[in-house]
Amino acid sequence: MNSVPLIQLTKQHPFLLGTTVNHDIYEQYKNQLLKLAHEAGFLDVQFEISRMDIDIENSTANVKWLINTGEVYHIGEVELQGSNLSSTFLQRYVFIKPDDVYQQENIIKSQQLLNRSGYFNLVTIEQIINQQQHKVNITIALADVEKYEFKTTFGYGTDTGGKLGISWLDRRVNDSGHNYLISLDVSNIETITSIQYKIPLDKEKSEWLNRLSNQIIDDKLALSNVTKFDSRLLNHIDDNWSSQWALTLAVEDHSSNDNIVSNLKYLVPSWQTNYNSVTDPFSAQTGWRWQNEIHFSTQQISNPDIDFVQIEQKVKSIWALTTNIRLLFRGHAGYTLMDDEQFNTSMPTNYRYFTGGDVSVRGYAYQSLAPKDIDGEFLGGKHLLVSSLEVDWQFTENWRWAIFTDQGNAFNDWQHKDIHKSVGTGIRWVTPVGSIRFDLAKALDGPEDLIWHITIGPDL
Repeated sequence: MNSVPLIQLTKQHPFLLGTTVNHDIYEQYKNQLLKLAHEAGFLDVQFEISRMDIDIENSTANVKWLINTGEVYHIGEVELQGSNLSSTFLQRYVFIKPDDVYQQENIIKSQQLLNRSGYFNLVTIEQIINQQQHKVNITIALADVEKYEFKTTFGYGTDTGGKLGISWLDRRVNDSGHNYLISLDVSNIETITSIQYKIPLDKEKSEWLNRLSNQIIDDKLALSNVTKFDSRLLNHIDDNWSSQWALTLAVEDHSSNDNIVSNLKYLVPSWQTNYNSVTDPFSAQTGWRWQNEIHFSTQQISNPDIDFVQIEQKVKSIWALTTNIRLLFRGHAGYTLMDDEQFNTSMPTNYRYFTGGDVSVRGYAYQSLAPKDIDGEFLGGKHLLVSSLEVDWQFTENWRWAIFTDQGNAFNDWQHKDIHKSVGTGIRWVTPVGSIRFDLAKALDGPEDLIWHITIGPDL
């Protein structure tokens, strides 16, 4: 029974000796007590005595209340209607069950999780109160979304140029919520074809994800063709913590950089831990997010011999300085334990570090900060350091103006990391899918001109 907020509120009443009588505060506090009592399951709560005695002669008022909470109510029957998904699967989103103490927050949480699951167009909840048995029967009515979805997407990024994507989604392969997605994404620097199969697990937001993809990349490093199979086990621990175990099996071919092995076959296990201080990063005004990731491989599971351990740390944070002004920080650090010569010749593309561009060091071209070979070809770095500090001001309801400074580089030697810096300014259009950012940045350690950057996504 979650009656702690109710007890705390009764101890923090506003009727202190010597304070001025305010009838609005009196009524608001009284209504708040009743509201919290209902949310905690005391549905028959009432004031047996509710009186304010005014002493005009002494200019004082005395408050006398006697509250009868009555018996606490429990959950009666819980019925799920209208969905083709199995009741066993739906229970992963439902936090109420028969004989539980009635708590409004658990009913609201269940409705929100069902709405956000992606399986339903509409979720409505009916509550029927049985005063004789002190129980509440719950009926959850569900309207499934369409089974199939065909989608085309268009986009633009200053790093990748124009983007085109098409996809086919089957949301309900079976009544256990399995789904698959076939997609094709094309941009100026890469073409990705993939098929993904997702298996929801018992716990809400936990799933087993398998993805087979082919990626053709034409970037600073080489023209690469990567065929890859990823198997990921995502575990939702609670509202803030999650973890992920993964295996990546890949075949990678290069065709334009003679200093890198032209054919790689590798198996890379990895482990990731995530923390987010807020449950909805799209609406966050304050908070922070941290991600820890470890990749490794050995000569026994890769060809040619690839022995490495790679550790990455990412952090984002937002502080509200005033009602309309925020401070944003972003940091990304990566460390690779591997022989230098083996790294230069045999490290797969996906595990080499590059920086510069829209979401790293603005003011520099995409992936233009990284070690090169003697011919000026980009090799990528073993290590990475990137940080950003930004202040934005909300000058109207959905618009913010920002100034920022970025710094970072990818490198092989911590003693000669040569951090590059930039400054810039930009406008943010705040939308339900995150901020659309238009930035103009200038490099401070290079000949680059002013560069435009356009990005979209949550601030946290």
